[in-house]
Amino acid sequence: MSGITLSGAAAGNYTLASRRDDDGKYHGRALTATVTAANKVYDRTTAATATCTLTGVVGTDVVTCAGTATFDTALVGTARPSR
Repeated sequence: MSGITLSGAAAGNYTLASRRDDDGKYHGRALTATVTAANKVYDRTTAATATCTLTGVVGTDVVTCAGTATFDTALVGTARPSR
C-alpha cells in the first residue's frame, strides 16, 4: 500500500511514524498501520482492495487511514504480496 494518509477529527494529533522536528519537540503520537489486501476473482489486473487498520489511537479519537494497493503480479496464485 502506498500513499497512506490519516483522516478524521483527531488525525492532526497523530503521525504514522514517530518524529521530532529540529525544535526537539515531539509532534504527534505514533501509530502503526496494518494493511491487508482482500482476495479477488482473477481479472487480469493487479488492482487490489485493501483494508487499513490503525493501532495506537487513544480513547474515542476518530482517526482513519487510506491509500492505494496493488498485487505484485496479475498472475493467479496464493499468498500474493500487495504493495
